[in-house]
Amino acid sequence: MKKGVLLVFLAIILSVEVSAVGLSPARVDIPFKSGLTYEVPFEVFSSYDIPSTIFLNYKGDLKEYVRLSDMQLDMQPHSSKTITVYIDLPEKPLRPGG
Repeated sequence: MKKGVLLVFLAIILSVEVSAVGLSPARVDIPFKSGLTYEVPFEVFSSYDIPSTIFLNYKGDLKEYVRLSDMQLDMQPHSSKTITVYIDLPEKPLRPGG
């Protein structure tokens, strides 16, 4: 009996569809140059089987210097879209950790 319940439980868990959203590139290194604005393109990938709306957000100590071209993406199944991240560096250098 216990073995049968375990097999049914495993069958349910293993049958769950896995979907994800990906972002590329995973890392971008930007040299600090006072007052410059960098435009960095990112590709957003959806592996969902149905049309989906993806909401984008960002956080952290430098969020006041960042803007996104789109905060919401309406994605078709298994598709990708490009967004641009704008990084507006301040005139004065930032203190590390502050």
